[in-house]
Order: sequence, then C-alpha cells, then structure tokens
Amino acid sequence: MVLVSAALYFARIVFEPVAFVLFAMALVWPFQKAVEVRMGKPIALTLTILLTLLVISILVLAIVWSISDVGHWVVANVARFQSLYMRANQWLEGHEIFTLDLSKSFDSSWFVGIFQAVAVKVNYFIGFAIVVLLFLMFGLTEMGDFKIKIEALVDGACWKRAIR
Repeated sequence: MVLVSAALYFARIVFEPVAFVLFAMALVWPFQKAVEVRMGKPIALTLTILLTLLVISILVLAIVWSISDVGHWVVANVARFQSLYMRANQWLEGHEIFTLDLSKSFDSSWFVGIFQAVAVKVNYFIGFAIVVLLFLMFGLTEMGDFKIKIEALVDGACWKRAIR
C-alpha cells in the first residue's frame, strides 16, 4: 500500500495533465462535433484547438498578471509590513512575551526568495499548460478513431458473450 501511494505521488506529474485533458476534452468535444458537421473535420479540429489555446492563454495570463500584481503590492508595502511587525513585537515585549528578533529578516533578499519560489511555480504552471495543450491536440485528433475502437471492443465483447 505504501509503495502504491508513493508511486501515485510521484506519478502525479503525469496524472494531473491527463486528468485535466480528459476534463477539457469533455468540454470541447461537443463544440468540435458541432463545427465538424458544418465545416469538416480539419477545420473543426483547427478551430477547436485555437479556441482552447485562446482560453488556456487567457487563464495563464490572468494567473501571471494576478501574481505580478500581488508581487508589486508586497514590494510597495515592505516598510508597512516591517513597521507592523515591530509594533507587534514591542507590544508583546511590553506584556513580557519575548520573541525572536526577525526584523532583519524583512529585507529585500527575503522577498527575492519568495519571488523565486513563485517564479518556479509559475514556470511549472506554464509547462503544465503546454503539456495539456499538446495532450489535448493529440487527444482531439484521435477522438473519432478512439470512438470506433471502443465500439468495436463493445461489439466484440457482445459477440463473445453470445457464443458462450
């Protein structure tokens, strides 16, 4: 059980994009089928992929924009955070509760470390979005063939049950 849990934990790098792609395919497949009826399979596939690329790009840009907005706000309020910390520390010392002096920790290098961690997460998210887009493109191109193969398996299984 422990080995299975560990394997699933380390395989999350693969399972997360696959699960997201399956969800995304369930969302865009009806759109692709509706466009395919009117314009043909290649145009429908192209429009679906472009629409999905647009939506994923907007989500990525919104996340990056919000993180940068929060980052600018934090940098602009560093002095305020330090003064709040100093006041809280003085109040605690006034009530004979002594804490570690972390006032020197609120310098720019501390915030650079935080921004580096955020940049790593943003980099992971962008890589995740690219992998999802690639999986989605491959999945949508194979969806028609996949449906035929599933129907053949179901028909074959029914045929085998009829013989028994």
